[in-house]
Amino acid sequence: MSLANRSTDGSTDSCHWAGGFPLNLRLYEILLETCFNANDESSIIDEVDEVMELIKKTWGILGINQMLHNICFSWVLFNRFVATGQTDNDLLYAADCQLVEVAKDVKTTKDPTYAKILSSTLTSILGWAEQRLLAYHDTFDNVNINFMQSIVSLGVSAAKILVEDISNEYRRRRKNDTDVARSRTDTYIRSSLRTAFAQMAGGSVARTGVAKDRTEQYEGKVTAYVIIACIVAAVGGSIFCYDIGISGDFIFKNKLRSF
Repeated sequence: MSLANRSTDGSTDSCHWAGGFPLNLRLYEILLETCFNANDESSIIDEVDEVMELIKKTWGILGINQMLHNICFSWVLFNRFVATGQTDNDLLYAADCQLVEVAKDVKTTKDPTYAKILSSTLTSILGWAEQRLLAYHDTFDNVNINFMQSIVSLGVSAAKILVEDISNEYRRRRKNDTDVARSRTDTYIRSSLRTAFAQMAGGSVARTGVAKDRTEQYEGKVTAYVIIACIVAAVGGSIFCYDIGISGDFIFKNKLRSF
């Protein structure tokens, strides 16, 4: 236990757990989970403010600061939503609100340790959100459609912060994005529509990894008749446009000559 009192800079004013940040954050995550009701795992206890003040007294031992608290609490709220069956929209809303504070922190620090923690946490959150949004026609129905707005907001917030973090590879890959919210939303819509149309066509060209169990709901299939009908329609449209272009140009020139 003597190592637990070792200071990072040799002073005796602040003592950090010698095990390093991975262990520290895990211990702090467990402490934050005490803010939830044991009888209702998706609800926060009434005494949350008092408990949070007691938890903050461990910052000096665990090496936690306000920035680490914000990102860790965001993860705890998000993880609690996932672990409790994804039924409480308030947890998603609270996690999204906490990410607002994280976004402010990112603009004030360039600490590499914090950047690594930030990247790992937000990449996991963004990956979870995009797994559902890139094929939202499969993910959402009349029962859980109310969660879609919160998940979109959470995913966009995580993407924005990752772009702001200049030390992260994510920013270098997407450095040309001028509007993250618009870009991500457009990607979600295009991807989900593409997946839905592929499933309606029989699922043969559906995106890898996307569930195809809804394909059976569509009775229509791509048959020889459908292909021939599309070809005939395309040829007919081409002939019509050609006829309009040629005859219209001929009539227009004749009218000019009459003047």
